[in-house]
Amino acid sequence: MKPGRRLVGRWWVVGLLGLVGAGCRSPAPIDLAAASVLEGDWSAVLTVDPVPGLRRPDEVRGTVALLVNRAGVTVPDLEGVPLDVGVHDLALGDVSPGLAGRELPEVVATLHADSVVLIIGPGASRPLRLRGVLLGDSVAGRWSAVQRAAVSFTGTFVLRRRLPRG
Repeated sequence: MKPGRRLVGRWWVVGLLGLVGAGCRSPAPIDLAAASVLEGDWSAVLTVDPVPGLRRPDEVRGTVALLVNRAGVTVPDLEGVPLDVGVHDLALGDVSPGLAGRELPEVVATLHADSVVLIIGPGASRPLRLRGVLLGDSVAGRWSAVQRAAVSFTGTFVLRRRLPRG
């Protein structure tokens, strides 16, 4: 084989390996500074908007605990990699039954400037989406539980940090 052909052959292999490697990249690194803003335990109050003729709770109270998503876990219906992942103890059965998402965190969160998005039950058929504004140690905004063949519940929410950031 001629030296020139051998060189072209090697570059072709290097290029092919580069394309294969591009498809196998690890997740994008997490913005640790932004993720740490939401990390911690939050008390949560979700107020449910009235729906005539339907029995529903007036509000749901509980806690949400978030950690930095160091593993780069991704979830359906959320563009990019969430900054934080976590759990909750909110009793949401009357608002959105069947929230269990298999092999996914129960809560994911992301932050852009002062806008916060949380998804409770990512990957579930009826996740809750919370969109709010971060102001100090609280987040306030609107939430929705969209269901295909039933009424969609909506309301307001407030999250308050349980312990001040140290």
